[in-house]
Amino acid sequence: MPGLFSFWRRSLVVFALILSPPGFAGVNNWTNRGPEGGHVDQVVFDPLDDSLCYAVLYGMGFRSTDGGKSWSPLDSPLLIPRVLKIIPDPGLSGTVYALVEASGVVRSSDAGKTWTTLGPRDRSFDNLIVAPGNPRVLLAFSYEFLLRSTNEGLTWSEPLPLTSIYDVVAYPSSPDTLFAAAYAGLYKSTDKGASWSRIANDYFERVAVHPQNPNIILAVSLNGIIRSTDGGKTWARKISRGASPITGLVFEKAAPYAAFASIQWYEGIAKSTDEGETWKDANTGVTNFDVLSIAMAAMNNSRLLIGTGGSGIFRTDDGGKTWVASSRGLRMARIHDIDVVPGTGTLYAASSAGGVFKSTDYGKTWAERNIGLPNPLVGGIEIDKHDPSILYLLVGGRLYRSTDAGQNWQQSGDGLADDSIGFVTSDPRVPGRVFGFGGFLFVSNDYGGSWTKTVKMPQFQEAAVVSPTDERIYLPARSGLYVADGPIAVPRLVSSYLMSNIVVDPLVPNQLYGIRSTGGVHRSTDSGETWALIGLKSENISRLAVNPKDNRVLVALGEAGFFITTDGGQNWRRRADHPNPVGVFHVTTADLVVDSADRLTVLAAPGYPGGLYELTWHPSLFLPRMASTPGVGETGVALANMGEKKVTLTVTALDFDGRPMPGNGVQNPAILELDGGKQRAFAASDLFGPAATEPLLGWIRVDGANDQVTGFFSAYSPQLDILDTAPVGPQTAGELLFCDVETEDKTEIWLANPADEAAHLVIELRDRDGNVASGPVEADVPAGGVFSRSLAEIFGQGQLSGGEYVRARSDQPLTGIEFLSSPGRYAAFLSAKRKEDASRLLYSPQFAARADMDSTITVVNTEPRPGLVQLRVLGNDGEPITTEQEVPIAPLGKLTVKASEILGDGDSAGDSAGYLEIRSPWVTLTGDTRFSDLARERFSAALPLVSKGARELVLGHLVSTSDFFTGLAILNLGQQAAEVSIQIRAADGSEIAGKQERLEPGERVSRLLTEYFPEISGRPLTSGTIRIQSDQELAAYALFGSYDLKSMSAIPAEVLR
Repeated sequence: MPGLFSFWRRSLVVFALILSPPGFAGVNNWTNRGPEGGHVDQVVFDPLDDSLCYAVLYGMGFRSTDGGKSWSPLDSPLLIPRVLKIIPDPGLSGTVYALVEASGVVRSSDAGKTWTTLGPRDRSFDNLIVAPGNPRVLLAFSYEFLLRSTNEGLTWSEPLPLTSIYDVVAYPSSPDTLFAAAYAGLYKSTDKGASWSRIANDYFERVAVHPQNPNIILAVSLNGIIRSTDGGKTWARKISRGASPITGLVFEKAAPYAAFASIQWYEGIAKSTDEGETWKDANTGVTNFDVLSIAMAAMNNSRLLIGTGGSGIFRTDDGGKTWVASSRGLRMARIHDIDVVPGTGTLYAASSAGGVFKSTDYGKTWAERNIGLPNPLVGGIEIDKHDPSILYLLVGGRLYRSTDAGQNWQQSGDGLADDSIGFVTSDPRVPGRVFGFGGFLFVSNDYGGSWTKTVKMPQFQEAAVVSPTDERIYLPARSGLYVADGPIAVPRLVSSYLMSNIVVDPLVPNQLYGIRSTGGVHRSTDSGETWALIGLKSENISRLAVNPKDNRVLVALGEAGFFITTDGGQNWRRRADHPNPVGVFHVTTADLVVDSADRLTVLAAPGYPGGLYELTWHPSLFLPRMASTPGVGETGVALANMGEKKVTLTVTALDFDGRPMPGNGVQNPAILELDGGKQRAFAASDLFGPAATEPLLGWIRVDGANDQVTGFFSAYSPQLDILDTAPVGPQTAGELLFCDVETEDKTEIWLANPADEAAHLVIELRDRDGNVASGPVEADVPAGGVFSRSLAEIFGQGQLSGGEYVRARSDQPLTGIEFLSSPGRYAAFLSAKRKEDASRLLYSPQFAARADMDSTITVVNTEPRPGLVQLRVLGNDGEPITTEQEVPIAPLGKLTVKASEILGDGDSAGDSAGYLEIRSPWVTLTGDTRFSDLARERFSAALPLVSKGARELVLGHLVSTSDFFTGLAILNLGQQAAEVSIQIRAADGSEIAGKQERLEPGERVSRLLTEYFPEISGRPLTSGTIRIQSDQELAAYALFGSYDLKSMSAIPAEVLR
C-alpha cells in the first residue's frame, strides 16, 4: 500500500470484541506514536557518571540519566540549527560541549539543561577534544582546519598547520599526549596540541590507544583495522571490511583490555579479547548491523551503547555478549509505508532503514519483525485485504512475503525472475489476487505464491489504485493518468493531467479524487477523463482521503497542515499543522480510519526526522476551565448553532482526574439540542444541576459539534463586577505558550487532556531573553483530566521578576487557558497560544491609551533565533498615526509594549486610539492584548493577537441593556474594499436587525451595538448572536461591559469560513 490511503469501517461491535479496546490519542492534533529508533550519529557517556549519556539523532541532541535506557531531548536555542557532536569534559561530570552547525562551540555545565556560546560563531566543526587534566585547553577541528583555545573557548588560535583531520584522541595515562588521525598520516602531540609530529604515514580515519601500553595503537585505515605494537612505527592489518566503513574504536580501561569496533553498512560489532590482535563478531541481539557509533561506560566497561542507522540505540551490560534495544523516548524511526488491519489495532510500519515494525495496540508499543529479510532497507508494505496473516514487502525491488503475520519472511520469486517490483497491492474484490507493478504488470492468483507477467506498464510515478467496485486499475504516470480496464488490459491514457494520490469514491464508483501537479484537490466524475478543482489550490497538498461513510467528508495533508471539508470540497478548514516537529517535508504516507462514532483517525509518516504521527479528529469543543462555586464565582457558557440542521450536543463536566463529575444534584452529562440558527447561554451550575451544593471544579467538553457550532465561556462573580470571556474551540497542541503572566498567586495555568491516554507534561518559565528562568517541572495529566496550578504552585514563590512567560510541552495534544485574577478587582482569560498559529504579521484590532486606561501587547518570539519586531499604529481610516518603531526580540524571547508608550496618554475622549500592526521580517510571533484601567482596580480584559482574517465570522453572545453594552470592532484586512453584512439574531434564531457596511482596505469601524443599530436602543437584549459576512478577509471582536466600567470582557469573533 505504498503512498496510499486505506479506509476501513470500525464498528462498536468490533470494539466490544477486543479485550483492551484501542483508544484515541492525538485528539485534534498530532502525537508521535513511534516506533522507537532512528538514525543515531553519536552516542557518548559522561566520563565520571555511567548513568549520564548523550546521543545525536538527525541533528538533535538527547540525554539519558539511566545509563541509556530512556532518552529526552536537549532543548535550547543555542543548539539550532543542528547539533553535530556532543563532547563531555573528561574531568567534570555534567560539563558537556556541543558542536553546532555554523555556530561553533557551546557549553553546558548542568548536563545539557542550559548552554552558553563559546564560538567561533561562523565555524562548523566535526569534533572537539578537551585536554585531560586541563579543561581550559580545547581543540576543535574539521577536515579543513584545527583550532586551539587555552581559555575554555573564549578565544581561538589561528588555524594550526594540520589539516584533513578525521579523529583526535587523548592518551589516558598521559594528559598532555594527543593523537590525530588524518588523511596524510597519524600525528602525535605531547603539549596538548600546541605542536604536532607525524609518527606514521598512510591514510588514517580513527585511532584508539591502549590505556596502559602506549605502544599498542589501533587505527582505521581504508575500511580496515590496523594495529601497531611499537608506538606507530610499523603496522599490521587485522581486519578488513571492504566497502564497509568502521565508525568507532574503543578500548576497555582495565584488563583484559578488550577492544570493540562499530562497522557501518550491515557489518555490526566486532570484538577483540586480545588487545586488537584477533576479532570476532559480537552481534547477538542487534537487529540492525548498520552501526554508526559506539561508546563505553567509564566506570563499568561491560556497559556499551551503539547507535544504528535506523533502529536507534542498543545497550549491553555484559561486554557485548548480548545486546538489547535501548531507545525509549526516541520515537524517530524513518517510516516509508504503513498499513492497518481493520478493527484490530494491528499496524505494520516499514522503516526505510530499520525494517518492519508491528504494533497490536494502535502504535502504543512496537516489535521488530525482520526474520528472513536480507537487510532492513525495506520499501512498501501491503496487508492482504482478504487474509491479514499474509503480508507483502518490497526490499530493494524484490518481493518478500509473510504468511504468519510478519513473524517470518520469504522471497517470493516464482514468475518474477529478475524483474524489479516498484509496488504491490492486493485486489480488494478478488481473494488471492495480487498485483505487482514494475516495467510490467504481474498478477498472482494464489496470494503471491506464483506470478504471471501480463502487460507492459507506463513509467509510473507512484502506486496504482485498484478500484474496489470494478476491474479498473488507475495508474498515475509521468505522462498523465492511465487506466487499465482489467489485469490483462493494456493501460490507456485518459488524462494528460499529472495526478497523484488517486482515491476512488467508495459510494460513487466513477467518482475519483486526486491531487494535480499544478496544485489543489481535484475531482473527476467520469473515471478520470476530466477533472475539476475543488479546493486547496495553493496549499501544496500531498495526501488525500475520503470518508467511506460520508463522501462529503474529505481530509488532506500537506506542507501547510491538515485540512477537513464536510461539504464535498466547497469549504476546507485547516485543523492542525504539519506533523513534522522541526520543519516541513513531504508526507510520505498516511492512512485514514473511520469508526462508527464519526471520528477520523489519520496516521502520517512525515519522513525526516522520523516517527509515525496520529491525529484523531473529534467534532468537539473544549472549555479547559470550569469553576462554579456557589456565592463566589461562576462559569458561563454560550453555544450557537450557525448551521441549518439541528445538532445534538453532549456536554460533560470532567473532574481533575478525568471522571464525569459526580455529586448530589449533579446531572452529568447534559444533552442539548440546538436547532439551526439557535443559541443557548447558561451557567454551568444551572446546566449540570441547580440543586448541586458542592463546587464544580474541572473542565467541560462538548461532543457532537460540527463546523457550524461555536461558543465561548466566561468567568464572572455573582455581582458581575468581575467578568471575562474566552472562545471555545476544537484546537489542541503538543506545545502551548502562556504569554502574559502576573504575580505567582494571580496566574493560573489550566491544561485539559481530551485523550484517553495520560499526557506527560513539561512546563518551564522563560524570561524576556528566552532563557529558562525556572523549571522544567514535569507532571502527568490523567486521561480526560485537567492540570490546574498557580505559578506559585508550579515554580514556587519569588520566581517572577517581570517579562516572563510559560511554555508547556506534552506528548499528547492538550487544550489550555490562562486565568489572571485579583479577587474583588478583575479577572482575565487568555487562551493558550499554539506555536503553529504564530505568524510574521499580527494585528491588535484595538490599541488605545486614555487618561484612565491603557492597552498592553505581549509578543513572544516562537523561533530560536533573534528577530526584529516592527510596530505601527493605524487609525480607523487605515492611515498610520505613528511612525514605525523597530524593537529587537531575543530568541524565544518576549516583548511587552504599552499603548501609552507609543501614543501618549491621550485624553478622556479617547482620541489616542487605533489598531496596531506588528511585523517581523525574520521570525514568527504570537501574543495577546490586554485592556485595563491604569491600576487594574476595576477591570481587565484580554484578546489574542490576530494573524489572519476570515470572510464569515460569528460572535456567540450579545447583551444590550440599560446597564450593559456590547461593542463591535471590525477591521478589513483585505487589499480591496469590503462589502460587509452584519446581522444580529435572537437566541431562537429570529433576526433582530441587519445592515450593510463598506470598509476600505485597512479601515476599521468600532461602535456600540446600539450605534450600529439605533432601532434596538431601549430594547433589552440578554442573549443572541452576531454574524458578520464579507467578500474580503476581516478581523472582528466584541467588547462586553458595564457602562460604569466596573467590568469589561473582550472576545474575538470565531471563524465560520
